[in-house]
Amino acid sequence: MALPPGLDPTDTESWVMPSWLAFAFPMILDVKTVVSESPIPPFNDGAEFEETVFLDSAPQAFRVLVGRDRFRLDYILEGWEENNKKYPAPLNVLTAAYAIHLDVNAKQSKGKYESNWGKFSELARDLETNPLNVFSYLKSWTRRQGVETPSINKIKLYAYYFYPCFDPYAEYDFQSETWKVTQKSQLNHPKELTERFRKFYRHAKKTGKQPIPANAILKPIDVAADIILKADTSFSDDALIDLVTAEVFQLMKRVHASRAEGRWMISNKEEELQAIRDFAEYFVVKVFNESFAGDRARLQGRQMNYIRNTCEYLYRLANYEERPLKEEEKTDDLDVDE
Repeated sequence: MALPPGLDPTDTESWVMPSWLAFAFPMILDVKTVVSESPIPPFNDGAEFEETVFLDSAPQAFRVLVGRDRFRLDYILEGWEENNKKYPAPLNVLTAAYAIHLDVNAKQSKGKYESNWGKFSELARDLETNPLNVFSYLKSWTRRQGVETPSINKIKLYAYYFYPCFDPYAEYDFQSETWKVTQKSQLNHPKELTERFRKFYRHAKKTGKQPIPANAILKPIDVAADIILKADTSFSDDALIDLVTAEVFQLMKRVHASRAEGRWMISNKEEELQAIRDFAEYFVVKVFNESFAGDRARLQGRQMNYIRNTCEYLYRLANYEERPLKEEEKTDDLDVDE
């Protein structure tokens, strides 16, 4: 595929369709593809290069998303492994990235549709930096719609279909309706945190279709982050675990006494305390100490926002899945309590 240089030979928009077609054509036809802006073809025929797809000097946005410029046929839909690191399938990456971009960045003004591909480079950098940005973009879409939370179908689309396209260590099994996540996955920490705090805490019930605020869902995580930020910097991990456990336990005492919004899930105090400690230990050791390298500033930065956004949507999905079957027939709104 030859692309005319035009006024800007590195224009991202000019590479959008050719790049996607370069990966799609070999899956449909028995062909090799080359995408180039050069008026002179890089190769005379497919026999001159071993791989199936070659992106000749693609813009940075595409390089960071697909990870390389030459691709074997099996890489297109299966990804590859190099230097003990897995890379996602490029056709899936581009398809999901395009869909997210058009969902979040495209706009309609004066009756004219604007795809706004100028923002695609930023989206590509964000997704390459951390695939959890998928949920950050879902949060951005939600704010643009002026609603508290998207529908269940929207969250499923981003979580079950889009997210695994960028994280080769995470896969959603639609038959068993469970996640297959390894410890290398960026989804691992939010998933573990959500499962742990849901054992002892849930949001307060709402009437009708009143939306559930994110802060009501994430109370245990916010309490844990806040107490670590306020704690003495000389405290050991064990001391921080004790502090987080005590603070979250106090929150649950207020919830039991109806002096704080929320619902308790465990009536036995000893069992509840153990569940809280499991959550506190994971937050302090795995998230704060290992993932954040003990840097308290990250508890107020983008990395914490990644975790909060992801935990929120994982919670909403789990909340929906626990609803009685009769409720599923009525609405796909996430904010109907189980």
